[in-house]
Amino acid sequence: MSKPPFTLALAAAVLALEGLTILGLGGIAAVVTVVGDPIDVSTSIAEAAIGVVIGAALVWVAYGAFTAQRWSRSPGVLAQIFAVPVAITLIQSDRVVPGAALLVAAAAGLITLLAPPTTRVLYDGGFPEGKRPGSGPGHRPR
Repeated sequence: MSKPPFTLALAAAVLALEGLTILGLGGIAAVVTVVGDPIDVSTSIAEAAIGVVIGAALVWVAYGAFTAQRWSRSPGVLAQIFAVPVAITLIQSDRVVPGAALLVAAAAGLITLLAPPTTRVLYDGGFPEGKRPGSGPGHRPR
C-alpha cells in the first residue's frame, strides 16, 4: 500500500484525535447518564448518543482521509470549520486550555486538508509512489 503524503497523514491524525475525543466524551456522558443522577434523562441520553455518533463519524472520516478517499475531504473541512466557534466559545468561557487546543487542532486540520499535496493525492491521484492505496490486484473500483 502506498503511503499518503505527510499532510494527508497529519490531517487523518487530527481527525482521528478529534473523533476519538468526542467518542470518549460521548461514552463518559452515557456512563454518567446510567450510573449518575442526571437532571434530565432524555437530554443526557441525546447528548451521549450525539457524541458517540459524531465521534464515530469523525473516526470514519479520518480513515477515509488516511486511505485517500476523495469523499473524506469535505466532511473533514466542515468539522474543522465547526470546531472554530466551539473553540472560541471555550476560550471566552475561561476554558482557555481546551479552547486553545481545539483551535490549534482545527487550524492544523484545515491547513493539512487544504494543502497542495493533499489536493494532488485526493483529486489527481498523485501519490509519491504513483499508486493509490487499495489499487492493487483484486481491488474493485469505486
